[in-house]
Amino acid sequence: HTHTHTHTHNFINWHFPMMGLRILLSLLLLATSVRSGIVSVETDGLKQGSCSLQKNSNDECMVSLKGNPTTGFRWLPKVENPSLVKTVELEYQGDPNPSGMMGVGGTFRFRVIPTVTTPDASMAIVNTQVKFYYARPFTVHGEVTDAVEPGFVLDISIR
Repeated sequence: HTHTHTHTHNFINWHFPMMGLRILLSLLLLATSVRSGIVSVETDGLKQGSCSLQKNSNDECMVSLKGNPTTGFRWLPKVENPSLVKTVELEYQGDPNPSGMMGVGGTFRFRVIPTVTTPDASMAIVNTQVKFYYARPFTVHGEVTDAVEPGFVLDISIR
């Protein structure tokens, strides 16, 4: 009975030599480090997400948040540290609405990009946040206060 066991073991070793596995792993690592620079942040049903940006690069995090502008509410980003990142609001995308219904929701989209002023003297990884509030702009006089719970928080690490 032990004979069959060793046979199986040898079979596995023969099929998956460590050398081949190491090469495969390094190839995988290589593939992930060469990025397009645009990362879509998973937001669906979540309160928090994360994204990493390379300083002084064209990296960007895409944040898409569901909302309905007909209610007067919209997503308002609050950047914790404007010297590190800034947000650019892209055009609102309405959901497909075949029945012509009023008040159908859609998606608010934001690009989060590193600001040019990011100091690259320090090699340390810097962490910052952008908080997205779903609010009526006039209720907070255009200024989002921390009294309101953010609907989505994006943790950003800048390398």
